[in-house]
Amino acid sequence: MSKHLISQLRQKFEQLDLLHTDIGTSSQLKDEQNLVLYESILQVVDQHTDRVAQEQESLRRQITTIKKRITSYKQLMGEYTGDTAETKSPLKVALADMQRQEEIILKHYEKRLVNVQELYQQLKHYMNSLEGFVNIELIMEKDIDVSLPAVTVLEEEIRRCENEYMQRTQRVDDGVHKINQMWSLLGQSPNNEQDSILEQLHRETNPNEKLTLYVHVVGESGLRYIAQKMTQLEEMVQQREFRKQEIIQNLERLWERLRVDTQERSQFLQTNAGITMHDMEQYENELKRLMRLREERIGDFIMAAREELTGLWDKLYFSEDERRQFDIAFNDEYTENSLESHENEISRLQLQLEDHKYLFERVERHMKLLEEVKQFEASTNDPSRLFGKGQRDPGRLLREEKFRKRISKEMPKIVQELEGALNEYETSTGKPFCVHGVPYIQTLKQKTSRHSSGSEEAPPSTPKTPNRDIRVPRRPMTSPHTKSPLLRLGFRTPQPSRTRPLEDLEARRQRFRRPMSAQQLSSDDSILHKVREGNIKKRQAQMARRVRDSGSSRSSETLQDENKAPMSSPLKVRKRAKRYRSAVGSPPLLSSDDDTALDLGIFDDGPELSDMSDHEI
Repeated sequence: MSKHLISQLRQKFEQLDLLHTDIGTSSQLKDEQNLVLYESILQVVDQHTDRVAQEQESLRRQITTIKKRITSYKQLMGEYTGDTAETKSPLKVALADMQRQEEIILKHYEKRLVNVQELYQQLKHYMNSLEGFVNIELIMEKDIDVSLPAVTVLEEEIRRCENEYMQRTQRVDDGVHKINQMWSLLGQSPNNEQDSILEQLHRETNPNEKLTLYVHVVGESGLRYIAQKMTQLEEMVQQREFRKQEIIQNLERLWERLRVDTQERSQFLQTNAGITMHDMEQYENELKRLMRLREERIGDFIMAAREELTGLWDKLYFSEDERRQFDIAFNDEYTENSLESHENEISRLQLQLEDHKYLFERVERHMKLLEEVKQFEASTNDPSRLFGKGQRDPGRLLREEKFRKRISKEMPKIVQELEGALNEYETSTGKPFCVHGVPYIQTLKQKTSRHSSGSEEAPPSTPKTPNRDIRVPRRPMTSPHTKSPLLRLGFRTPQPSRTRPLEDLEARRQRFRRPMSAQQLSSDDSILHKVREGNIKKRQAQMARRVRDSGSSRSSETLQDENKAPMSSPLKVRKRAKRYRSAVGSPPLLSSDDDTALDLGIFDDGPELSDMSDHEI
């Protein structure tokens, strides 16, 4: 195209020269006109060149701007952006490519931006409710970061706000529930707008409506108000309950003094069971009414208080001097101050009795045991308790043995516990524990020493068991075919018991004859064996009476003690056991002197069923 233009210009300039020649233009004028023409042509070319250059620069600027925007979008989306190479393609083509790429990236960015803006909206919602708890720095107004790390941070913040919101709503629900309960107890109602919201929130069941109400109370200011309201109402409830209990205690004391019917008391308490203002007024009015009655009957109250004081003095084992120390109880003053002094003294003694309850229980138990021992000794000193006609009691000896065993077991234990309690009382109070003015530790030591010395030197308090070594002679048999009643009863005991050595039996008899204070009960001696020995004594006594009544010429031996029963005479045992030994082939069960006299009481088969009562089994 440039060759064609140059050819055309050459032709035009040649034509122009011909025209100047025909015209006859001077060479100077012709040069001047040609110069003007050349400058005009160059100016047009320059203008066109400048316009094209400007277009080029504009295209480059557009391409650079689009590249920057693409890089920014990629950075906001968290994508990699490397160094952009120089564009080698024509600028318009490169610009079109850049525009297409920007459009694609922008769509991706806007898609992510929608999700991020939704997260922003949630944060703004929590920001309105939770106030300063939300991190507002995460919310951006421009150049919003939609990358995955930024979205993760937003989601974590939303979860944190959501957890806090749930915790606060739970706190609000609990607080609102307690506040409404206390309003109900106190008989109060909301008195401002904030209280009305709390009451409405307690009654509302629609979740959407509750969300609207939560906005006003889940903030820090709302939570502070709920906490303050709860504290205020709790203090009011405690004050009213304390006052109510105080009034009830006074009412119960006055009711007892005035002998008010129990049904009337219960009806009043049930009617005014709450702590509303109306209930408290009823309690106050009832207390005032009873106080007026109390003033009218002050003398009766003081006398009743003195009776109660006397009962406490008896329980505390006070002596006469200790009782006289409270001189108000012995004068004729019947005033309010006197009644108050009596009530204070009663409270003090009740507290003292409760504080040392363990000691008083042990003292009472020890006294009871001493009284039981005293009664037992008095009853056992009567020898006719065993042999009197019409008073036969087969289980008496068994009960006496049980009593001795129980006393020997319980008395040392209660004495040990009582000594420890008495020493502890003296250590804590600085004075010994007295019973009717006498230190009980001295009484305890005297009783203990008397019991121990009595068991060694004093005569036994119970009658001796009849001596079993005495043999009561009996009348000889008139016929060898007649068998003695004792012989028929003698061998009903199982045969292995006959092998018991006679020395062991004699030792056991001697131990049984000893009094209880000197005898140590052995667990080997069963109760049934003791009953069996008692039955042996009874049979021997019966045999002795039959011998005496028969008019035998033989006289029985003189008894050593009035409480001892006579013994039966020695009996000759037939040597019938040899037949059994030969049949069985076992070694002899008896010693070589089988023909000697034996005490058949050792073969007793235990107590008769008629001798055992229900309370002895």
